[in-house]
Amino acid sequence: MDRTTFRDVLNRDFKMTEDILMDRIFRAFDKDNDSHISMEEWILGLSVFLRGEQDEKIKLAFTVYDLNGDNYISKEEVPPAETLPCEIVHGRRS
Repeated sequence: MDRTTFRDVLNRDFKMTEDILMDRIFRAFDKDNDSHISMEEWILGLSVFLRGEQDEKIKLAFTVYDLNGDNYISKEEVPPAETLPCEIVHGRRS
């Protein structure tokens, strides 16, 4: 699955609209960095995304924000609050 199709699925099925977040989730799912989500990457990523244990979801969230893979999230890697989903900024669903 290419990036455009992935974003279409996130938008259609999960009502995601934030481009930055969708691109970061794509990068987290694309384990081999080939700009394509294989069936295995899709199943593994979706499994954590939908039904993962708390520690798996935390690791996925960390991967989404650790853009350079240095195991630290710097100020530069955190997007502006206005681009984050409401439930992250306010701790609740809109």
